[in-house]
Amino acid sequence: MKTDEIMQLVNKSLFADLGFIDSDGMPAIRRVFCTWHKGLGTHLISTNTSSMHIQNILRCSNTCLYFENSERFEGVCF
Repeated sequence: MKTDEIMQLVNKSLFADLGFIDSDGMPAIRRVFCTWHKGLGTHLISTNTSSMHIQNILRCSNTCLYFENSERFEGVCF
């Protein structure tokens, strides 16, 4: 996948999957709203700040964002 194709995939995504480590040290994934992107390196996502997964991310900042197009079976993870 080329950079412009990745950017197009990210820009068309209404949702992303946020991967993080939970309080038990296990990997976990939550779906979040994509509200804004600045290139491929900065993304504004929206979720409930009182939820437990936000507390886990504040404790351990090892996270990733996965954007996908399920119709074309394409995705990219940052």
